[in-house]
Amino acid sequence: MIASIVIFAVLLFGSAEDWAFSLVGLLAAACFGYFLSRHPEGLVRAGQRLFPDKLAIVSASGFFILLVFQLVPLPPGLLHAASPEKAVLLSRMGLAGPDTVTFSFFSGMNSVARGSVYLIVFLISASLEDTAEAKRVFLMLVAFGFVLSVFAIIQKGSWNGKIYWIRKMDGVPFGPFPNRNHFAGFVGMLIPLGLALSFEAKRREMVFMSALFSLVMSFALIHTLSRGAFVSSLSSLALFFILVYRSRLKRGGTMYAIFILVLAAGSFFYLGISPVLERFAEDGITDRLRFHIWEVSLAIFRDFPVFGTGLGAFGYVFPLYNDSIRMPYFFAHNDYLQLLVETGAAGFLLAGLFFLSLGRNILRHLSRGGTSPLMAGLLASIFYISIHSVVDYNLHVPSNAILLSSILGMASAFRKEG
Repeated sequence: MIASIVIFAVLLFGSAEDWAFSLVGLLAAACFGYFLSRHPEGLVRAGQRLFPDKLAIVSASGFFILLVFQLVPLPPGLLHAASPEKAVLLSRMGLAGPDTVTFSFFSGMNSVARGSVYLIVFLISASLEDTAEAKRVFLMLVAFGFVLSVFAIIQKGSWNGKIYWIRKMDGVPFGPFPNRNHFAGFVGMLIPLGLALSFEAKRREMVFMSALFSLVMSFALIHTLSRGAFVSSLSSLALFFILVYRSRLKRGGTMYAIFILVLAAGSFFYLGISPVLERFAEDGITDRLRFHIWEVSLAIFRDFPVFGTGLGAFGYVFPLYNDSIRMPYFFAHNDYLQLLVETGAAGFLLAGLFFLSLGRNILRHLSRGGTSPLMAGLLASIFYISIHSVVDYNLHVPSNAILLSSILGMASAFRKEG
């Protein structure tokens, strides 16, 4: 079920468009209903992993209450107390009467709907009972990533300006994604999972097949020419091999780890890394436009520091603070900064506390030394997207957010593995 939702979301152009996400949401709801009918005890098990302590309950509940608060029309006096800048703006426009903290009620409701789908995927993933079940999910996702990468490379080689050779879309597409960085964000999370499978596999052919899948995905990632993805991928691979090495592998396993590491590094530098290095030489880690967007975003946050501008409302507020970029920008190209702008310090703190509570048990386990290759792959995937999100908006692409939700769920389910 998990893999089917992820795959469907990717094939529909990353589910970035409302019609596509609606179909993915229906599939997720159907899978969740089937899951509850077949495994009603799984929801209880997933809930226990989702809320391992009071901190998770308080922070998750608080974040939900904040989102509802942003959508509720407030009387002028209360609105002025909660969001003074918006109250002043409405007053200048001659608009009186109740209004919401958010600048876009529709975008706020849409964001809540998306969050519900992510939660469904998380719950199903967190209900996995054993390692064998997790391996099957890993294999389906990694195999799909391999097929997707082959398709993307072929499509790039025979590019006619249209995705699937039939639909023209703006931007710089790669594979089914309208933005090459988001393709890189997706496969970058799958590469460590493929390597994890190669360490866990019992049969030799499965070992080399899983490693091959990861190498092909790495090749496709390089061809996106995404600088953020390149740095993030190298960092996540380093973390993966450090975690695997700390798991006290036998001598044969250690030699295999060294072999895969050398092969992966050699592939990165042999299979066309020059264009990526040229992009670094020209613009550094990121371009000046992103720095300008971040500067404007911080200015918005300073005016809406407590409760933000409303989840999903960035694109409606940004033009009010920017007069040098004529084209519309709906994302801050930094997921953390956008969360800060849209939910304020309150939402950012609550979200941070929630993820801290989820990761606390994992960190305690790691501090005792050693972890399984499966858990190492999950943690490396999370580490990858955490870095890449500093210079892009991968988590605002539904297919990528759905994949991350499944990875977080599995990490929660298997945090005691090792």
